[in-house]
Amino acid sequence: MQTILENAVQSIQIGIEDYRSDDPRRILSAVRNVQAGILLLCKEQLRRLSPPDSEEVLLKLKTKPIMRDGIPVMIGDGRRTVDQAQIRDRFRDLGVVVDWRPLEALSKFRNEVEHYRFSGKRDELAESIAGSAKVIRQLVVDVLGGDPLQLLGRPCWEAMLEIETVYDAELAKCRATLESIEWYSRSVAGNLDDLSCPGCGSGLIGQLDPANTDQSRADFQCGSCGAVHCSEEVIENAIGQILYADYYIAMTDGGEDPAVECENCEAETYILAEELCAACGHTIPIRTCGDCEMPVGEEALLRHGGRCVPCFLAVEMAHR
Repeated sequence: MQTILENAVQSIQIGIEDYRSDDPRRILSAVRNVQAGILLLCKEQLRRLSPPDSEEVLLKLKTKPIMRDGIPVMIGDGRRTVDQAQIRDRFRDLGVVVDWRPLEALSKFRNEVEHYRFSGKRDELAESIAGSAKVIRQLVVDVLGGDPLQLLGRPCWEAMLEIETVYDAELAKCRATLESIEWYSRSVAGNLDDLSCPGCGSGLIGQLDPANTDQSRADFQCGSCGAVHCSEEVIENAIGQILYADYYIAMTDGGEDPAVECENCEAETYILAEELCAACGHTIPIRTCGDCEMPVGEEALLRHGGRCVPCFLAVEMAHR
């Protein structure tokens, strides 16, 4: 019986062969095989991290409790394994760091190919394969601690290096066009790698006029699908990824979302911590707390009955 790792390697090898084929139909097969291979690499890591005699508990979709030496323990139950979303959750909880964006783009295309009629360009599919080379390298080297040359074989690994080199060159060109922009938000300025095409999800998004410095006048074109987007569209599309950690904390700890709807442009891009809209630059006037007279943003006053957060919490505690 083949192991998960062997299946992963074979899927990636076949996918890369499909990608390099002159037959345009095989790009669809490449998307399926490479995406499946990446998921299998992730599952192999969950299998390795599962405690001994746990029936691969971290890999299994279902778990069940049993008594072992008088102590209740959880073990894996059944043959079904975790899906992509559950893999991401378990990696996060286990502290395994992976850049999921290439896999998410690949999965989006696979879903379209298998369940709908793909209406995009072949270059979009090819670019998603090229972007996946990075996550494969990361999983093999950094996560699994393997030697990609030995694991994938020389033909596959050398082809991946060639694919990655071409992709990196195109990505560098796109990123260079973004450096001149004076971004409204420091969060955006510090996370330009999170910008992607709102249409196809490609990271090959660049400014049409590389000399432009004004965010409000910036227009962006996707190097993969060719679509043109204004800066507001690009920022709104990326804000969830840019503030991912803050959104996660808000979700798990029950706090406020880090960004809300902007009263000016109506995009969900008003960053509370910065008191400005990352998409249009709108700011809300600073006012003072009704109790302590400390400067407070109007957004905070509206949320807390005219008080700053400390005074609001103090009043809440006093009434309990």
